[in-house]
Amino acid sequence: MRRILTYPAALLAALIVLFEELVWDRITDLAAWLARMRLVARLEQWVVTLGPYATLALFALPILTLLPVKLAALYLIAHGRTGAGIALIVVAKLIGTTISARLFVLAKPKLMTFALFGVVYNRVVQFKHWAHEVISRWPVVATMRHMVATIRDWGRRLRLFARTLWAEKWTERWRR
Repeated sequence: MRRILTYPAALLAALIVLFEELVWDRITDLAAWLARMRLVARLEQWVVTLGPYATLALFALPILTLLPVKLAALYLIAHGRTGAGIALIVVAKLIGTTISARLFVLAKPKLMTFALFGVVYNRVVQFKHWAHEVISRWPVVATMRHMVATIRDWGRRLRLFARTLWAEKWTERWRR
């Protein structure tokens, strides 16, 4: 029985590791960048002043605010605009995850005051460490990490190219 359950757990672990390596770091970087904006910084200061229960309730906000967007995406899909609907769902998911990630960073100390939350959080962290340990032994992981590094390198090169192109374009305009 243990062998049967290990494979699905390992697959879930692989997906978690892939998500972390591809998306999570970028989302937390984006959330930290947004936090430097004056309005967002004020909102974050307000969140820090909330009590534990109000902070916990605040996690419903991304879910509730993005629900109409997801319903609109389903409407698009139902009416033959599948690509637009899927794109809208992906964007809504990324926005919701970004907001939730930042809220978690701010709220973690207060949430840890709930005994059940602390137990669940510690179990999730243990699972994540186990997942990294199991996954790191797989040969496909080296290939996956190489692919991630290649994609990041392409992104870096594309940004550099775009900056150079933009700078050349504006330099030409100023010389005229």
